[in-house]
Amino acid sequence: SCHFVLVNLNRTFDMIPSSIALITGATSGFGKAIAEKFASEGYNLIITGRRQERLQQLSEELRNNFGIEVK
Repeated sequence: SCHFVLVNLNRTFDMIPSSIALITGATSGFGKAIAEKFASEGYNLIITGRRQERLQQLSEELRNNFGIEVK
């Protein structure tokens, strides 16, 4: 199953606010689709899933395709 949480970090000292989405179950199906959607909107992501190899592959794809940070 997939879950997601949005966090908006308002920074001080003239720093641009950044948004982070935490997505579980991101290695396939709905979770992967949600990760791709949020990445396309410019969100930095924290993704989890049971398949480490798929997580690493997805992280690289999202970084390369959307220029975001992925943890």
